[in-house]
Amino acid sequence: MLSDSRKQEIGDLAEFIALGQTVPTGNILEHIARQNDITFSYGPYRNAFDGMLEHREGTFHIYLNLDRLQRKEGERTMFTFAHELGHYFIDEHRSALKSGRCTSHASFNQLLPKNEVEREADFFASCLLMPSAPFRNACLRRPLSSQLLADLAKVFGVSQSAAIFRYFQLNLFPMAMVRCSRGKVDWAWRTSDFRYRSFLRWKGEVVTGTTAAGEFFEKGIRSDKEETVYPDDWFADSDMDRNEPLIERCYYTGKESTLSLIWRKNG
Repeated sequence: MLSDSRKQEIGDLAEFIALGQTVPTGNILEHIARQNDITFSYGPYRNAFDGMLEHREGTFHIYLNLDRLQRKEGERTMFTFAHELGHYFIDEHRSALKSGRCTSHASFNQLLPKNEVEREADFFASCLLMPSAPFRNACLRRPLSSQLLADLAKVFGVSQSAAIFRYFQLNLFPMAMVRCSRGKVDWAWRTSDFRYRSFLRWKGEVVTGTTAAGEFFEKGIRSDKEETVYPDDWFADSDMDRNEPLIERCYYTGKESTLSLIWRKNG
């Protein structure tokens, strides 16, 4: 996770750039690029990257790989474009390119990149595409639900995973997120106000039979609904109410990976 101070710095930068943009959503990123003399191209670049920012002879160019992103107007293309703009606008990233310390920023869409530079560009893209004020307004008087997250993704033209991460970043409702792959927990996060604090089986096997993620890894069963689970399915707090029903909504982020959102019915 980025530090709070770094998130504040990058978020303020992205929202300042987004402020006052009135061109249609589909063209806003191209408009920002042109305003800053950044050229760009959409093309077939096989599997070399999803997006790349290159500096050459004093100019910057963004490449967007339609072999991987598929559609020029697609959600992944928009996020990748915004991500590459992040590499340009974040001073340290741009300076590394201009000085020659970094020849280019080649990026791949990942749920959580390990590289801090990529995480910073992802966070910039999230703030640019989903500024905090309109995002919060879109959530007013609506508790967390899978329908709300789907609506947010549609309103802001992003993927559901991008909307989920932005919702989590803004701490809009007490919740936990657990990423699993190949039947094991990769990482788990919680908002500061979520009741349960101790995750069960950290880096261990997912509980099968009683969780939506476990059903997927054990039996290949997918669910597109909010499922009822209980605290001891996911958590190990000593003072938990084992009979309290929780909600789990499982998203399938790859052939062998899931992202589970968990929240209490009453927050």
